[in-house]
Amino acid sequence: MFKIILADDSRTIRAILKKHLATIATENHREIEIYEVETGIEAVEETQKILPDLVIMDINMPFTDGFEAGEILKSDPATSHIPIIILSARADPDSRAKIINIGIDDYIVKPPTLEILRDTVTRYL
Repeated sequence: MFKIILADDSRTIRAILKKHLATIATENHREIEIYEVETGIEAVEETQKILPDLVIMDINMPFTDGFEAGEILKSDPATSHIPIIILSARADPDSRAKIINIGIDDYIVKPPTLEILRDTVTRYL
């Protein structure tokens, strides 16, 4: 059973991701358990609590954004090994550079297609 945290303040994006992840799990004969959160601080708290196999997180979220949440998780020895995939509508070089500097594992431009999500997620699960 793979545990995945989806952190995005958009219910629509979370629904799309859940549908894609269910398809990917079925294709790979795997079971997944998805935990949904809406803010970066909730992503940090849930990740520290359940130690998932993967975190998929938006950049723009209320209170604590994906950059800050990712930085917190990557600097914590208990969670630094957990792969984080950042989702963003921003595809600019500055955002990509910041993601790399924080130590985030991957970056997907929103909205992700099933194929892009499949290729990215299967690298980490």
